[in-house]
Amino acid sequence: MAALIQACYVVITTSNSTAHLAGALGKTTLLLLPSGKGQLWYWAEIDGHIPWYPSIQAFRQNEIGNWQHPLQAIKAVLEARKWN
Repeated sequence: MAALIQACYVVITTSNSTAHLAGALGKTTLLLLPSGKGQLWYWAEIDGHIPWYPSIQAFRQNEIGNWQHPLQAIKAVLEARKWN
């Protein structure tokens, strides 16, 4: 799994073991987080950044069940970044 993550330019994921491993490896990661009861304490982001995983940028739902805002934000990040 670590080799697959390292082979990626960026990892886009939800809260799972992939997110933790990518963060531990320092891989640029765009993390989709739910709002409401799906929130987990360890994703306590500050302005979209996770203190213990500096390479992860979090994108949280504005309302429960609506992924439109975080997906649009991730799309903007991907379009603005030059991938070589």
